[in-house]
Amino acid sequence: MQRAIEMCLPTTIHRMCIWHIMKKIPRKLNNYKRHEEIEQEMSYVVWNSFTKDAFYRNWNDFVTKYGLGGNKWLSELYEDCHIWIPVYLDYHFWVGMISTQRSESMHAFFIKQADSKEREREFDAADFHTVIPCATKLAIEAQFQHVYTHEKFRKVQG
Repeated sequence: MQRAIEMCLPTTIHRMCIWHIMKKIPRKLNNYKRHEEIEQEMSYVVWNSFTKDAFYRNWNDFVTKYGLGGNKWLSELYEDCHIWIPVYLDYHFWVGMISTQRSESMHAFFIKQADSKEREREFDAADFHTVIPCATKLAIEAQFQHVYTHEKFRKVQG
């Protein structure tokens, strides 16, 4: 998804959803001893690192303390910290929205756009293959009949 966004919307900032990441912790780290403590500490590191240096230091301390250096999932998250850790994204304007709201609202936006495009194609097909009869013998109505969509033509007739 990130690559598609970068290609199609190059000036858009892609951000991973912290809520989704944090929700995966129990499943991804459940096989470690003290996994509940790990979850709490990871949450602390994510939300309470107020500078990039503090994040690096806190993350490294966290990984070392719990012996998580070989965990692939955490390593990948660390590599992508610039798109999900709050301290890296604070300089962008997010209209006070949390990441889940952005994610869900963007999903809804794109689904609405796709639905709208599909309806538009259906209307175009109907407009191309059918003709709404003129209500009068006026030349202007016949002209509208050929250049307007069915929806607009009905409004002109009404």
